[in-house]
Amino acid sequence: MRADARAKRAALQTAGAELFAEQGTDVPLSAVAVRAGVGIGTLYRHFPTRGELYLGVMEAVVEKVEAAAAELETAWDQDPRATWQAAAHELGRLRIGALVEGADPQRKAAFEEAGWDRVLQLRDRLFDRLGALLRRGKEAGLVREDLSPAQFYFGLAVVTRPLPETVTQTMPVDLSWLVGAYFHGLRP
Repeated sequence: MRADARAKRAALQTAGAELFAEQGTDVPLSAVAVRAGVGIGTLYRHFPTRGELYLGVMEAVVEKVEAAAAELETAWDQDPRATWQAAAHELGRLRIGALVEGADPQRKAAFEEAGWDRVLQLRDRLFDRLGALLRRGKEAGLVREDLSPAQFYFGLAVVTRPLPETVTQTMPVDLSWLVGAYFHGLRP
């Protein structure tokens, strides 16, 4: 793929992730194209279906979680508490809760062309990486021992998923506070 095509694809993935986080996965595809600064034809060339766009967004977010976890890996031994807080901040910033709605098994039909199996593979990669972060947090005594990777993920998903527009219009939402409160509640 040419460099300009890769850049447009990445812009679409970023725009999709932002809009999924703000409005949910049913956001108009034209809004994704506008946010990415490309035409709708470019979106459809890269992602012919909504399911494929969702997969592209999910893949980009999972890769960012993996990269952040790898970057934090060397810091655990020096300062586990600061590393755990950095992980919380980064996971909150990525707003993985927006991915939950699209990966609902009831929406499986939307992914037949794009591949439901791929959704499950990406989910498993995400769970593996979150599980590794959780293990490090437990080893450092920062997290309750009885918390499973799935519980960790779904709790994080709840506090980072898109809020109803009526909520976001009437009061500012401090996502970092919500994520911080969630991580605080995981302490032993």
